[in-house]
Amino acid sequence: YVDPNYQLNNDGKATFSPAHVFKVQGLVNVPVVDVTIGANLALISGYNYARSLPLSGLGQGSSALFTEQRGSRRTPSRTNLDLRVEKAFYFGADRSKRFGITVDIFNVFNTGVVQATESDVGLVTDAGPAFEEISNIVDPRSFRVGFRFFF
Repeated sequence: YVDPNYQLNNDGKATFSPAHVFKVQGLVNVPVVDVTIGANLALISGYNYARSLPLSGLGQGSSALFTEQRGSRRTPSRTNLDLRVEKAFYFGADRSKRFGITVDIFNVFNTGVVQATESDVGLVTDAGPAFEEISNIVDPRSFRVGFRFFF
């Protein structure tokens, strides 16, 4: 913030500040079989980015200069569904102790939505990735198994 050149086109939307986030979470307990099912549904508008120009060889070191207003572009919106299933086993004289096995499924629909793109506009074409080249996508569907013990 000491160098005023860093503030050019720096006003605008922050990168990790989606305009809209809608979440629905729910839990269903099936007491007959001691199973609990949980779901987390999130609809999130994309992340912000803008063209920037990498600068190097300057006395103050390397930096990037926004060539358009910060946050003027947006990655695609995404929908994500995560699920959890837990089976409980009770034991002890008064059933006060519980052992649970959990299975989590992340990104159930296996959406491969772009989360980040290259925003640098290089002066030399072979100096690195091209502008708006995909640099990160949502993690693929994954599973996790866990154990819980309540006493």
